[in-house]
Amino acid sequence: MKFTSVAAGLLAVLSLDAVAAAASTAQCSSYISYQIINLYKSGSVFSNPNNCAKDLGGLGYTAGFVKFSTKRGDLFQVVDDFKQTASYKGEFDAYYSTLEKYASKHSGSTQNLDGLCNVWYNATTNPDFYTLQAKVAQRLYEIPSHNYGSSLGVQYSLTYAVLYDTAIDNGLSGTANSLSDLILKTNNSFKKSATSDSGSTLKINGLKVDEMIWLKKFLSFRLAANGYGDQAHVNTYLYIIDSGEYNWNPSVKILDPSGKTKTIDCNAIL
Repeated sequence: MKFTSVAAGLLAVLSLDAVAAAASTAQCSSYISYQIINLYKSGSVFSNPNNCAKDLGGLGYTAGFVKFSTKRGDLFQVVDDFKQTASYKGEFDAYYSTLEKYASKHSGSTQNLDGLCNVWYNATTNPDFYTLQAKVAQRLYEIPSHNYGSSLGVQYSLTYAVLYDTAIDNGLSGTANSLSDLILKTNNSFKKSATSDSGSTLKINGLKVDEMIWLKKFLSFRLAANGYGDQAHVNTYLYIIDSGEYNWNPSVKILDPSGKTKTIDCNAIL
């Protein structure tokens, strides 16, 4: 089952019960993926849309449940979308032009942004601002990364989750070690077919490559790009591969950031 939005494509050929089951599986996979991302970004499986802080790694300010950043420009996208809603009361007007400038230049500067986090905290009490964060993450990262996976012929929730996660951390395209760049490096690393027993075979540059073999290679390139700080995060995906839990409904067992096993259950937040 694919990662998200599979039910729409199946409506014409499946019974209503089958469509409902497909939609439930896709939704469950999405929720589990969100929880894994949250766990490794904030230490909790629960979303933290009011999180906001000056980033020590040069991203300017980061905020929201996927840590949108002023440097990447996705934080500005959240603010810009909020500005278009009827409930917007000018909360971010004092910062709008600065956020727009830093987004366009991919600048990690924090000048003229003092007090931004206080405004962000207060804005999260507005239901529109709270919910549109998920919509922006879906538009900028989840849907495009799913499309990359679909073009590869990916079948499993696990692979879609890794692609989505990587898009958030590394960006979609246009820079070294972005999602598209890591996919290209992974594809080009295969010089002959590599088959195994995962049950899904990708067609890569005319070769047949088992999906889990491909994913392990992708994760090796991601780790090389992101360094030691990404090791625990990558380890949880390798653990899932080794356990054979490629599709997720209603739960999956992972490794938490400390290396302890933890079960993520989509039913807890459905």
